[in-house]
Amino acid sequence: MVQSAVRVQQVKDLCNFIKSSATETSSPPVVCGTFNATADSDEIRMLTGKTVPPVKDLVFFDAWEAKGEGAGATFSSENPFAEVAMLPERRIDYIFTGWPTVGGRGQVLSTQVFGQDIVMSGPSEGMVASDHFGVVATLRY
Repeated sequence: MVQSAVRVQQVKDLCNFIKSSATETSSPPVVCGTFNATADSDEIRMLTGKTVPPVKDLVFFDAWEAKGEGAGATFSSENPFAEVAMLPERRIDYIFTGWPTVGGRGQVLSTQVFGQDIVMSGPSEGMVASDHFGVVATLRY
């Protein structure tokens, strides 16, 4: 719970920074990374407007919710690094985009999880790149 409180403050700081950096000609903002929080957590709900956002009128689309298929687990027992933790599979890595502009700039076209491939040769044979799988999205720009 303490980590969630820290992340909530980080989301507030991030949203204030984005709002202060925006111009009238700005493209929709894109925020991505490891949030270590599930979609129903306070911090993610703040970003997506499912609870009161920290900055008025600044709400993001979750690219996975817009165009992903399935659960989109980025922390998965299919990953040997994550398997040892014996925790439930969940999505904790995200790409968020601001509301698309007129003409669709910023619209999420597709979203996938990547990085599940095991390295097949060399010193890292049998390994994956991280304990989290990644997320990639194609946006209209």
